[in-house]
Amino acid sequence: EEMRKTASIRRQSMVTELNGKLTDYFTMLDTLGKGYGNVKKAHLKGSPGLVRAVKTIRKKPGDMRTNKAFQMETFALRSLDHPNICRLYNVLETETSLHLVMEFIDGHSLFEEIK
Repeated sequence: EEMRKTASIRRQSMVTELNGKLTDYFTMLDTLGKGYGNVKKAHLKGSPGLVRAVKTIRKKPGDMRTNKAFQMETFALRSLDHPNICRLYNVLETETSLHLVMEFIDGHSLFEEIK
């Protein structure tokens, strides 16, 4: 109930769809984490002070359930704007991967926080 009161819905149009290659837009840096996707730190080309976290998820050809889960995560991130949720800025989808360009939050991981 409390979450509903404090979370606000932002317009889907605030998330930009990118076309082409990820490296057309970003200089990829260190790996920040791995899970079902890899997360890397990235600088926006032409604006090295603008840092983002880029989560790259490999699509699984023929695995409709997993690919649907990716779409649901993207939809959820596009829809929410809350101080405790990383903001999604851009989405770039290729034949083999889904790249989510998100807010970079410096510090330790969520896993380290909940230990």
